[in-house]
Amino acid sequence: MSDLVRWGLALLASPLMSGCCTAMTDQTDGYAQGWRRARVEAIVDAQAPVRSAYRDCRPSGRTDTTSGPYVLASYAFGGNPNLRHTMVVPTTPDMHITVGQRIRINIRHCEAALPAAPTAH
Repeated sequence: MSDLVRWGLALLASPLMSGCCTAMTDQTDGYAQGWRRARVEAIVDAQAPVRSAYRDCRPSGRTDTTSGPYVLASYAFGGNPNLRHTMVVPTTPDMHITVGQRIRINIRHCEAALPAAPTAH
């Protein structure tokens, strides 16, 4: 293979390879700030024990609190959709939540879950 053909193939492959790398994280949804797409696994109250949660954003040590609602949300990590963590996060009272619903959660801060961003087709 000649050097000219190799250079031509390299020039054609470069934009394709860079496109694959930038698609790994979704910067438009605040990925760098901790926002992740998640799926509601369960709706939980302020005091219900949740053994499978990687992180729990409910206030600890309060037995008299009735705040909420809270959801157990599952999100992918490590760039692999099959690796998943679960996290208990608060929701806003006006947000209508159902199991299986797509939402956005912040894995860095215990902020209220947001509705899933509309997907562009």
